[in-house]
Amino acid sequence: YWMRYDKELKQFVIVEGHAIIIRRIYKLALEGYGGVRIARLLNDEDIKTAKGLIWSPPGIINILKNKAAMGTYAPRQSTIEPIENYYPPVVSAEDWHLVNKSIETRHANNTAGRVSNKQLSIMLSGKMVCAQCGAKLRSINANKEKQYVQCRISAASKQCTAMAINYHLLEEYFIGLIIGVG
Repeated sequence: YWMRYDKELKQFVIVEGHAIIIRRIYKLALEGYGGVRIARLLNDEDIKTAKGLIWSPPGIINILKNKAAMGTYAPRQSTIEPIENYYPPVVSAEDWHLVNKSIETRHANNTAGRVSNKQLSIMLSGKMVCAQCGAKLRSINANKEKQYVQCRISAASKQCTAMAINYHLLEEYFIGLIIGVG
């Protein structure tokens, strides 16, 4: 989205208006900002994605992990080698590698933040939506004892003000409803 194919030139060219935002995302990541914080900052400044949507933490991480930002074509098939200098880079290879090393380190050492369903068994996973805005809820792990569910929109912007909910209390409530019905 920060580049397009120019048929006349027969090559990819940078769309500078979008590239500025991508460079800023990398700059913020180099300063230690994570996906949630970057998404919230861009949304608070009313900066939209190339598709005119609000930013989400997974969308930020996808951009930061995208090798095309440093000019590399990385096919999804593992049997094909990546091609360097395929695209015009919007960030240096050095910055891309520093950001991705930081993401790997943060992920490996992360005791807080988003957890997978393997780590947190959520019987209501995929069935819960925010009462305020209707967005799906995501699971977060505040510490080893406390898990929460939080609206994906409220996690990334001020467009929804819903608070995180203690998952275990929510689960107990629903089990109580089920037992009371049976």
